Amino acid sequence: MNPLQRMVFVLYSALVAYCCLWVPWRVQANRVYEAVGYGWLWTGPYLASPGNYKVPAKDPSAPVLEVVVGPPHRGVPKPDIPLILGRMTLFSSIAVAALLAVKTPKTLTKP
Repeated sequence: MNPLQRMVFVLYSALVAYCCLWVPWRVQANRVYEAVGYGWLWTGPYLASPGNYKVPAKDPSAPVLEVVVGPPHRGVPKPDIPLILGRMTLFSSIAVAALLAVKTPKTLTKP
């Protein structure tokens, strides 16, 4: 394994770990799945509590931005397994293509 292939393998391993630890979450509501957001595998998705949030601008003369957050989703959030598998498939196919691209045949390296 040459250094470029090793680098591709390390990057691929980091991406697979990313897919397994930072996951998309979804909630089932009336036979339809609704995306809730992303979050760590051990903490779940970030769900903001409902209410108005005021976001100040850096410029003191600028108006203050108000963000309205609706009620949280009903149901228990679950990891979105099809989306996780889709991301892993995408990263795997890119890694295989990269490994094949950096492969150096022995016939080309000999003078």
